[in-house]
Amino acid sequence: MMEEKDKVQYLQDNLSRVLGLISSADSKASTIVAIDTAMLGALVVLIPSPRLWTTSLLCCSVPPSALLILSILFLSFSTIPRTSGPGNSLLFFGAITRHTLEGYGNAVHMMTESEYVEDLIGQCYRNSQIAWQKHLWTRRSMVALYAAIPVWLIALFSFYQLKG
Repeated sequence: MMEEKDKVQYLQDNLSRVLGLISSADSKASTIVAIDTAMLGALVVLIPSPRLWTTSLLCCSVPPSALLILSILFLSFSTIPRTSGPGNSLLFFGAITRHTLEGYGNAVHMMTESEYVEDLIGQCYRNSQIAWQKHLWTRRSMVALYAAIPVWLIALFSFYQLKG
C-alpha cells in the first residue's frame, strides 16, 4: 500500500495528465471548426443560381452541408464547459467559490492529508469523465468531417461545372 505522500504525488500527476487530455480535445476543436467553416464557405461561394438547381445538384450538395453542420454541432457539445463537480472540494473552482475568501483559507488550513487525497481522487475521477466526454464528441465531429470530404468534393466539382 502506498504512503499518503506517494498517493498525493500519484494523484497530482494523474490529474495533470487528465487536464492535459481536456486541453488536447479543446485545441482540436478550433482546428476542426475552422476546416468545417472553410468547407461550408466553399460550398456557399460556388453554389449556382437557384434557377440552375436540379434534384441531382441538391442530392450532391445537401449531404456534405449536413455532415459539416453536424460536425460543428458535435464540437459544440465537446466545448461546452462542464461546471458540475464534487460539491465539497477545496480544489474544484465551483466549490471554492461557495466559500468566502476567509472561509476557503480556513478550510484549506484545516484540511488533513487524507482529506486532500480524497479531494484529489474526486478531481481525477470527475475530470476523467469530462475528458472522456470531450474526446467522444470531438471524435464524432471528426468522423462527420471525414465523411463529408468525398461528397463535398463531388459537390464542388458539380458546382464548378455549372459556374464554368
